[in-house]
Amino acid sequence: MGKSVIQDTAEVIITNKETGQVVINAEAQVASMSQSLEETPLFGGIGNKKLFVIRTQKELELTTSSAFFDLEYLAMTQGVSVDKEGKATVTKTETATIAEGKVTINGTPKGKVRIIAFDGEQGDATVSSGSITVPEGLAKDGDKVTVTYQEEVTGRKVEIDSEKFSNKFKVEYRTIAYDPETAIVESDIYFIFDEVVPSGSFELSLSNGEAYAPELTFQVLTPRGETSMGRIIEVPRKSTP
Repeated sequence: MGKSVIQDTAEVIITNKETGQVVINAEAQVASMSQSLEETPLFGGIGNKKLFVIRTQKELELTTSSAFFDLEYLAMTQGVSVDKEGKATVTKTETATIAEGKVTINGTPKGKVRIIAFDGEQGDATVSSGSITVPEGLAKDGDKVTVTYQEEVTGRKVEIDSEKFSNKFKVEYRTIAYDPETAIVESDIYFIFDEVVPSGSFELSLSNGEAYAPELTFQVLTPRGETSMGRIIEVPRKSTP
């Protein structure tokens, strides 16, 4: 096993070092690693020749993006867990047709609802026995109106807390290498980083007709009492008889 070809991205396995929770990104689009050094040239002698390069402050940064969206990625940046039974109050809108001065909606509003007529006029109304009485003079029978209201919902929730920041994680990349002579997968290559911190900065941009690919950036740390920031190991595949 010598020279090989890597043509795939990597599977990314992220483990929360506090809770042990594992997030597997098997649909990664990008799994990258970049290293930087602080390099200062040392000059001296006649002509001020370059005699040495002082190299310090090695830094590693990992970046991964996924083809699919998962709230777990955002939870990592916030230092929280996904609340599977989280509650929130959201604003919902429905279009309804007035009949006998009333409209009906599918949701369960909390408090008053707002009726918006086709000409932009608005008015508040209350719900009684599942139906809503349209304010007098706002619109007439047969007109379509927009109904907006507040409703409590339950689902998977990530809290964005100003006093919480991301925890430490372990990140592993696994990709495959091909034998250039036979085009057969000959080994698995693992990139292992024992202690990383996700960047708390992220950008969420939702565009029409484009899939949102969440991206995470990790700063690699050196565990206390150690000098190793990570390791790369190439493991040969066992040949089949």
